[in-house]
Amino acid sequence: MDIEKFVCTKTDEISKSFEVDSVLAKVIEERGMSKEAFESLGQDYDFDLSIIENGEAFFKAFDEKVQQKQIFLFVADTALDSLFTVLIFIRLLATIKVAFEVKYIHRDEYALKGNVLIIRDHSITLYNRQEDTSITMKEGNAALATIACTIASHYTLGNYSYALGGIGVLCSDAPLLKQNRTLFKKARKILEDERYFTFERIMITKEKRNNMLLYGGDGHVSYNAPMIRARVIKTLETYLSENDKIHWNRLLQYFLNPKKEGGSYQKFGEALSTIKTDGDDEPLVGRAIEANLEEITHDSINEMEKALEPYGVGNHRPRFLIEDVEIESIRKFDMSRGLELSFRTSHGLVKSTAYNTPIAHTRLKKGDHVTMSGSLYISSFSGLPTIKMETLDVL
Repeated sequence: MDIEKFVCTKTDEISKSFEVDSVLAKVIEERGMSKEAFESLGQDYDFDLSIIENGEAFFKAFDEKVQQKQIFLFVADTALDSLFTVLIFIRLLATIKVAFEVKYIHRDEYALKGNVLIIRDHSITLYNRQEDTSITMKEGNAALATIACTIASHYTLGNYSYALGGIGVLCSDAPLLKQNRTLFKKARKILEDERYFTFERIMITKEKRNNMLLYGGDGHVSYNAPMIRARVIKTLETYLSENDKIHWNRLLQYFLNPKKEGGSYQKFGEALSTIKTDGDDEPLVGRAIEANLEEITHDSINEMEKALEPYGVGNHRPRFLIEDVEIESIRKFDMSRGLELSFRTSHGLVKSTAYNTPIAHTRLKKGDHVTMSGSLYISSFSGLPTIKMETLDVL
């Protein structure tokens, strides 16, 4: 694989000016970010109806019907972002004690009487044929889930709805910036604090959890954007591809209540966790930033994740290049499908891993020198700074 190398020349200058560690300083330099642009990533944006096309008109009409306790019907397509948007609205109406029905969810709205919330084709419409009402909010810079959370925030927006919104944002093609980014950041903290059964069952199987505990991990996984896309969104997309309408309805029921334990909910979640997808990795893009192992610490990775997450449209995961380093130890795992290398530094061990790729079958021994590229993360198994290898060359 031909990867363009980027050599940083302003690391110290940027570190001092931006008050960041060297790893994050190198990312800032490679992207040519101004201080203003960097600081905007850390800014929290309010949910604001004025940024949404027809947002204020929609809310006014919606609120009138809510205050009158009128019933709402739901119509939706089988897209994942529509699923999480519907869930946010359902939980809102249930909380404020407004009646709703979902039994017509995949019907044609023109055959329905009354207030219909249509979540379809990256838009949310309040439709009432008898009143000749049709107000549509289209997804633009704000994802559907962000729009739904904006409406809900005028009434009540509980932690689980925030979590649903964060997952929904990742199902969207909208850029992960401003309100979308703010929503995901809040959702990630909630997901990692609350560990909702609905998502935990899918994120990690019993076998994987036991294996993590065996090797000293805490049995938890990080709810960063790439992990959610790989473990949750790809899984649900694969599940929906088999029978979209029936399976979409099952997912709606499953995700509605995060506290359901045991029985069919447990079995269903565990069954979802076993679905095979087309791989966990999102392809890295852009130049490979030259770095050294001494810079790759627990703190430097956490700082980078905190500043740059979530990765997605308009904000790709950084790619790094580490050249000519000596292998301290080698471990094969999962019937040799996985490879883990350890490297000694002044601050302890740094790991690198590859799983189910040709790299995992590279012939290596202790003392070999290698050059590798990939992304950085903190291993949930060992808690150590780790490089997920994209390329590996033996010198």
